[in-house]
This record gives sequence, structure tokens and C-alpha cells, in this order.
Amino acid sequence: MIQHMTRASSVTKTTYNLAHDVDKIYSTSFVASRNGPPALPWTGPSDDEPILGAQDEDEEDGLSLAARDFDAYWVKRIARDKSRPIAYSPGNGSHYVKFGRSFLKLRRKGDLSGLGLGNIRLTCLGRDGGVLKRLLTEAQIAYLERDGKQTSIFRNQQSEWVQSTSRPPRDLATIVLADVQKKVIIEDIKEYLHPLTKKWYRDHAIPYRRGYLLSGPPGTGKTSLCFALAGFFQLPLYIASLSSIPDESGLSELFAVLPERSMILLEDVDAAGITDIRAPVGDAASEAARKSAEHRHKEKESRISLSALLNAIDGILSGEGRILLMTTNHVEQLDPALSRPGRIDMTVHFENITTKSAMEYFQTFYSTTATFNTTSESIKKYQARKLSSFDYPETEEEVAQLARIFAKKIPNGEFSPAELQGYLLLHKYRPDKAILGAEQWIKEVRLDRKLKMGPMAATEKSEELVEPVETIEVTPPYEEDVRQRRSTRARSKSVKSRSRRKAV
Repeated sequence: MIQHMTRASSVTKTTYNLAHDVDKIYSTSFVASRNGPPALPWTGPSDDEPILGAQDEDEEDGLSLAARDFDAYWVKRIARDKSRPIAYSPGNGSHYVKFGRSFLKLRRKGDLSGLGLGNIRLTCLGRDGGVLKRLLTEAQIAYLERDGKQTSIFRNQQSEWVQSTSRPPRDLATIVLADVQKKVIIEDIKEYLHPLTKKWYRDHAIPYRRGYLLSGPPGTGKTSLCFALAGFFQLPLYIASLSSIPDESGLSELFAVLPERSMILLEDVDAAGITDIRAPVGDAASEAARKSAEHRHKEKESRISLSALLNAIDGILSGEGRILLMTTNHVEQLDPALSRPGRIDMTVHFENITTKSAMEYFQTFYSTTATFNTTSESIKKYQARKLSSFDYPETEEEVAQLARIFAKKIPNGEFSPAELQGYLLLHKYRPDKAILGAEQWIKEVRLDRKLKMGPMAATEKSEELVEPVETIEVTPPYEEDVRQRRSTRARSKSVKSRSRRKAV
């Protein structure tokens, strides 16, 4: 709340004069302290504390140091973490601060939940109410400099939204999903966000909402797609955990205060304890599903009923303009009322890795554009050491050639994108090792699954497990291709050299 008063209040619990420039006042008083504990006293920064924007410079210096000497970097990193600057926050009560030539009164009223929430009231002392507008303008500028290009992620703490983090947007190319499906989703959201679409909904008296259901096995990228879409459209992402909402009124409050042009994500709705099936009489399949849902309810009861969730999604008090995203591992376990048209306008099915998607993911993972995207000489030297024992592909065409070889080794529909990513992370700079070790990795994953199923099943397959790939000799199937590439490059350099001599 902001007020403009012509008289100063005589009640003061804490007086603190910030005789600094505007940016420093804002960055310490609002940005740095906004997530601090409510009971901390509000004190000023020391002169040697980093100013706004220094974090990016420190990160670049850290990368260069790590590329030169990881041990030295790690010692410095741990020491810095242990001496991390304290986040200051105004305590409950009234405070006086100086902004430019004006004095402001700040009154904070915290809560008792320990979550760092509460209300702040700013009062201008004097006749110039424009000082408050200037302060908010500075606050907005500082926010845009810090988080303007990042995706803001909010999570519910009981029945209130709290910003948990801000992350750089995720590229849609890293999501393992058919390009056709990605294009359909993007075009559909673009159409929904178009201002003429909103007018059309209003003219036809239709609630302006859009819902998407993402279904598929675990680890196939459903939540990752939600994050990538939020970054693509630069929308805030609100993630609701139904199990942490205290009651049904809290759920209604969360949906009611969602801002327009935002995304709300409900993860794993099939496992939230609200998927009781309301089966028609005589429907044997639905009756079986209902009994299965009742059994799950006994294991995990939810404080949120299905009817309350439906009312929050598209009830009378539910807001408009937001995009609903729901994920589920078992779409068949959802109540038809939850996924009916009007609540869910589009269903996107995710699958495990196929030969084609494995090839595309390999290309994205080892893209030369991403691998060599740096101007730091230290980082370039570090990469050169990592790649010195292998003729790393220099062009995207060479990466595509290796990707086709790798994809032939991956069986269709057996492994999730998360499993494949975990394997490739073991060979970040060595696509050759990723190819050579693929068959061994497949056998290890299969054996691990058998172990989880039971010892007898694992014994039957244990003899198939061979020595680790590093201890066996394997002739790369693409060795001839590598030799040809090297020979072609050598001939090309020789031709260029002769041409230069002739020109001279």
C-alpha cells in the first residue's frame, strides 16, 4: 500500500538513513531484502558489497578460473558460499528511510507463518507525492535488469503464491517431442493469446480459458515442456501442489488471484488422491477404474475433493486469461469430468524415446553451436583438452552422421528421454564414447529393472552383463568415416596451400 501524507508521523521504532544513490537504495531495500526473514532488523550494506549486475561478472570470472584450475576455483567457491552476504530485511514496525532528498516512512506488518510474507506500507512525508512514483519506477527498472529475461516460477505455500526462483528460458528444441506436436501447441497458444481471440470469447459469452493435458510415462518431458512454453511466451509459471493446500477454500483463493496471461501447472493429477471415478451404471470398465481409485484413496487421502478442483478450474469465481497445464502418468485413471472438453482443450501424448527422437536428441546434445559457444580463451583451452583424444565433429552434418549411428543402437519405446539424458551426461564431450557404450548401457538398465522386479528375474539376465565399456576393445563402426573426414580436411588444406603459392 502506498500513501501520500502532508505530515510526518511522530511514531518511530527504527530510524535508518540511507544516504546513497537511488539504485543502491532500491537494490538493497527491495530486491535484496524482499525474501529475507520478517523478524530481521533492517540495516544497510557495507561499502564493499557487490552492486546490481556484478553477479554476472563474477560468474564469468568463475567459469574462466574453473577452466584453468578447478581445484582453485572450488576452494574459492566454497569459501564464498560460507561467507555469503546476509540478506537484510525490515523488521516489523515503522522505519524512516531517505530516498533522494525525501524521507519515506516504511511500515511492515509480518505474519506468524515464518514464510517471509507480509504487507509493506510506504508513506511519503511531504507534499511531493511523485517521489513514490519515482521509487516504483526505479524498482521496476531494477527488476527488469535482474529477472526481465528469465522465467519466473511461483509455488504455493499453503494458500498463497510465493516466487520460488527465476530461471533462464529452456529451448523448445531440447524437448523430446515431435516437431509437428510442438508446432500445434505453439500455434494454439498463440491463437489463444491473440487480443482478437479474447474479444471473440467475450462477444460470444464464452469463458476465456484454455487447458492442456500432458500424458505419458514418467521422465518423458511433460513438466519440461511446461517450463519451455512459459519461457517461449515469457509468461510466469505457477506450480500448485494439491497435497500442500490446506483446504478447498485455499484452492479457490489460489486460482482466484492468478494473473491474466499466466500458466498454472498441476503436476501428476492422477497421484493427487482426487481421481475418484464417477462411473455410469452398467459401465464395467469405469466401475473397475472407480474401485482402483478407491483403493488409491485409502493409501493417500486428499484434502481437496474433485468437485472443489473442478470449481477452481472453471467455476464462477475462477479467473480468466490463464492457461491451465495438467500432467498425468495414467490418463485412464482420471475422472472424465476432469478431462472433458471445456476444461481440457488439447491432450498431448508423450512417448518413450524412438529411433528418430534419439537421433534428434543426440544432435541437440552434441550440437557444435552449443559446445563452442564461448569467447573465453580459458574455456576454449579447457574444451580443447577435453576433446584432444577425439576428432570432435566440427560441423552439424558430422554430428548428424554420428547421431544416425547412435540412434540405430537405441530400441524403440524402451527408454525415457530422462534416462537417455542421464546416459549422455556421462559423455558430455565424447560422442564417440556415447556410441561405443550404448549397448553396454542398455544391458545395465535392463538388468537394473530386473533387480527391481525381483532377484530371480535378475539372475536370469545377469550373465548377459559384460565388462564395462572402458575395459574392452571395440572397433568403432564409424572409424572409416572418421579417417575419411581427416583425409578430406588434409587434402583441402593442401589444395588451399598450393593455390596460395600459385597466387604468389
